[in-house]
Amino acid sequence: MNIVLQVMQAAVIAAEIPIAALLILFPAIVGGIALAYQRCKNIGMNPWWSLGIMVPFLNIFVGLRCLAYPEGYEDHKTLDTPAKVILGILVTLLVLMSIAVAVFVA
Repeated sequence: MNIVLQVMQAAVIAAEIPIAALLILFPAIVGGIALAYQRCKNIGMNPWWSLGIMVPFLNIFVGLRCLAYPEGYEDHKTLDTPAKVILGILVTLLVLMSIAVAVFVA
């Protein structure tokens, strides 16, 4: 989905139609929610959590779960090795970004 949206944005920018760039935003949001909806069902979460993708800070929680948790996670509550590695990398990046922001602001 991201590749298709990037190609559409590149075409709009090349054609120099700025309003069309805003029109691409709607399918991006709807597509992201649709993918999160299906993934939430796949890992056993309530699919309504997919709307959390639009809420600041809650989207981190929902996005991490959609990205890393294995199929049926809510049933067995067990992370496999790839999920642990993905979560470790992403949490480390979040911590490093927070430290970098704090250093540059101070």
